[in-house]
Parts: sequence; structure tokens; C-alpha cells
Amino acid sequence: MERARKTADRVEEDAVPSEAENKGGSRRRIKRRLSRLTLRILAINLFAVAILFVGVLYLDRYQSSLIQAELEAVSHQANLFARAVGE
Repeated sequence: MERARKTADRVEEDAVPSEAENKGGSRRRIKRRLSRLTLRILAINLFAVAILFVGVLYLDRYQSSLIQAELEAVSHQANLFARAVGE
């Protein structure tokens, strides 16, 4: 009976941390949550999002240059057509 009481007292003491232990404990919990694997997964996901963002910017510039080239080609064709009709 006395042995069970000592065990129960230990459990209660461990269950209620003091303020000093609580401050350090919360930092430990944060470090435990951000394991190396978690950080690697986050880094890979951020890298993937960055690649998508850069790809969208690249495609926007590429599309703009294609449109500009198409307009120049149409202008050149119109010029040739006007010369042919003028003769």
C-alpha cells in the first residue's frame, strides 16, 4: 500500500511541472516537433513551390516574347502583301 502511494506521489509530481521546468520544457517540445526529417520535408516543399513560382515567371516572359514575335511576323506579312497589291 505504501509503495503504491509513493508511486502515485511521483506521478503527480511529474504531471505538474514547476514554472522553471515549464519554460525549458516548451522549448524542448518545439525542438521535438521540428525534427530533422520535418525540416527536410519542409525544405523540399518550399523548394517545390519556388520552382513553380519561377516556372510561372519564366512562362510569362516566354509567352510575351512569342506574342511579340507573332506581331512582328504579321506586320512583315502585311507589308509584303501591301507591296504585292501595290504593283
